[in-house]
Amino acid sequence: MKYPLLGPFVPIIPHPGYLLKAAKTAVEDDGNTFMVYSDDPDYIEPDVNSPKDVENLDKFWADNGLSTKTLVAHAPFIMNIANPINEKTWHFSVNILEKELSFCERIGLPILVVHSGSYVQGTVQQGLDRIVRALNQVADKKYSVKIALETMSGKGTEVGITFEQFKYIFDHLDSKVNVGLCLDTCHLNDAGYDIGDWDSVKAEIAKNVGLDKVYCIHLNDSKNAKGSHKDRHANIGYGTIGFDNLVRVAWDETFKDVPKILETPWVDNHAYYKEEIADLRQKKFTNYLD
Repeated sequence: MKYPLLGPFVPIIPHPGYLLKAAKTAVEDDGNTFMVYSDDPDYIEPDVNSPKDVENLDKFWADNGLSTKTLVAHAPFIMNIANPINEKTWHFSVNILEKELSFCERIGLPILVVHSGSYVQGTVQQGLDRIVRALNQVADKKYSVKIALETMSGKGTEVGITFEQFKYIFDHLDSKVNVGLCLDTCHLNDAGYDIGDWDSVKAEIAKNVGLDKVYCIHLNDSKNAKGSHKDRHANIGYGTIGFDNLVRVAWDETFKDVPKILETPWVDNHAYYKEEIADLRQKKFTNYLD
């Protein structure tokens, strides 16, 4: 491949034209993909992403020689489809998930990243079963959007921290639901996986769910040691995973068509996505924060 698919995480404030603004932000960072996120549920409403807004996004992206088939949305963090204790919270989360899928369907965003969630005062098994129930429920709506469950670090009562847990989820899904993984390198590291032994990580994915089930990658370094269960993202090359290991993930031919999204920290109110993308493409670390 000439270049890997790399782009920024773009937090948005709902207003007409925000989709085009997000695309322009990604191109300014030399990205060839991007992921949108907002914790304001109004961002999925039709009055702030009209057919004209979608047309403008498609045209701008195409004019830059890029494909909207690589774009990603991230569901709100307030969702918890694994909650086995509070039925109201679980139904609230499933309702948001359905709205997010409808939004992606309408806009033409092919991938929706969803946090696996937490089992709170329940058990891991109860949390996994709740995820299965939620995904099977939304499958009845027959969305074409791919749901990418994000690998978690194991902080608190999070589920989705091992590939064996994802195997259980996938094995119990209705055949009509299109669910895969979003690999977060920081979360994998903090959950105990060795990104430096990438072949072994891939072997675990292949054994449990299949490499074709990787729909998205969040490419982040980590501020903490392997197995810390902390979830603290670091800038590329400035964490415990290391630049060379992240380059290998970014350039992995197995995942050449998988969007890789940077969710790295801002430093002094400045995002360094442009510098990180440049370093990853050149396979050369420039100490861009110094």
